[in-house]
This record gives sequence, C-alpha cells and structure tokens, in this order.
Amino acid sequence: MKKESFAQEVEPIIREAGKILLSYFGKHLERNSKPNAGYYSLADIESEQYLIKNLQKILPQASILAEESGQNGLNQDLCWVIDPLDGTANFVHGIPYFSISIALTENGVPIFGMIYNPILDELFWAQKGKGAFLNGYSIRVSDARSLDICLASSCLPYDETQHDRLLHDFGKIAKRIDGIRKMGSAALDGCYVACGRFDALFFERLSWWDVAAVVIIIEEAGGRVVTYAGEPVRADFTSFVAANESVAKQFLEVLKEK
Repeated sequence: MKKESFAQEVEPIIREAGKILLSYFGKHLERNSKPNAGYYSLADIESEQYLIKNLQKILPQASILAEESGQNGLNQDLCWVIDPLDGTANFVHGIPYFSISIALTENGVPIFGMIYNPILDELFWAQKGKGAFLNGYSIRVSDARSLDICLASSCLPYDETQHDRLLHDFGKIAKRIDGIRKMGSAALDGCYVACGRFDALFFERLSWWDVAAVVIIIEEAGGRVVTYAGEPVRADFTSFVAANESVAKQFLEVLKEK
C-alpha cells in the first residue's frame, strides 16, 4: 500500500466495522471483565477481528497492537494500533457516543490516524504532512486564547488509587475554564478538539490504542499534544494535554500549580 492511499484503503474497513457495532447497539450484551479493570463485549471482539483481518491484507508487513488481543507481530517499524470500540461503557448502556480508532505508527510515531463515529457517520482522519479532515473537509483546532472561554474534556481512569489526585487536577482546571465534560470516548473527544468543538482535553492513565490516532489527527489540525511534562506523546505516556499551542501552554502551567 502506498502512503498516499492510506485513507482510501482504510476507510471502507473502518466503515464496515462501524456496521458491525451498529448491529449490536441497543441490544443486551454480556459484559466480560478485563484483568486490568473495565470490560469488553462481543461487539468489541467482532469489530477487532474484522479490523485485524483486513488491515493485515493491505499492509501485511505491519505488526498489530489491538485493545482486546494485544500485540501480534514483531515489526517494530510499522504497527497498526487499533481500538475496535472506544467507549464500551457508553455502548452497552445504549449511549450513542463511541468510536472506532485506527492508527499506523512508524518507529513508534503516529503517521496516520482514522477515527469513525458510526452513529453520526463522521469520519475523522489525518496523515503526516497532509492535514486533518472530517468527511472530506479540512478541520482546525479552536482558536481560543483565554482559558475562561475554553470547554474541555477529560475522564477518570479505572485505577481508583489515582482518583483523589486527578480530582485535585480537575478542581484546578475547573476554576479556570468554562467547563469540563466527561463524555466516555477519548478518541472521539480528541476528534472534537481537532475540529474545534472542544477547546482542549486532558487525560491520564489511558492506553496507546486510545490515543495514537488522536495524536496525529490533532497535530495535523494545527494542535499540540504533549505530556504533562511537555514532551511528545508516545506509547509509554502516562498523561497528556491537547489544544492549540496557546491553550496547551496555559493548561500545563495550571496543572503544575500545587
């Protein structure tokens, strides 16, 4: 597969996975617990199996990192990073806010990302150096410059031992901005930052499959995605902020306050 055809090749695959999810949405699904907290459903499994099978066809030399099945393959240069259903809790409760996320990384750096919201039929994607798009139209991050007008997204991780500290961070941010939303799909929240619906997001203790596609989509939309230490977000990240350059800098300053 040529690099210029990433979106053309991946779009029909992610859309078909969206149809798989919609075929289960609104139905009673058994919840299967994960060892590291959280749970998954049959919809997660079927979507992931379909994605892996078809992504391997278009780029067979790439390895796979997927939420439900883990690592498949030894290629460290190219890797598909897959979340077959980001927002499982929303999905099984019948809440129409979830997504499918696919990223391609090269030496650990995202070079292509695509995120699909099958409920609204919104397809977000970006490729290194080519910009970011929503249903074929170019998108840009918010141009907000002052924190007091910013609407942000965040969440609490499954690790309850971190909640007190994170709620402290919530409090610091909440005093400075217009509001915080906890929507339940980090990938989709990231897309909302990329197209200016949210002005910022800040997260901790997520997994690489939650955010790999988000990183490239927001960056190609003119945004900044960095850890709380101000470093680029890679697979070993523990926290990150995403916004335009000015707002991201202000968020980091607030988060450093005691």
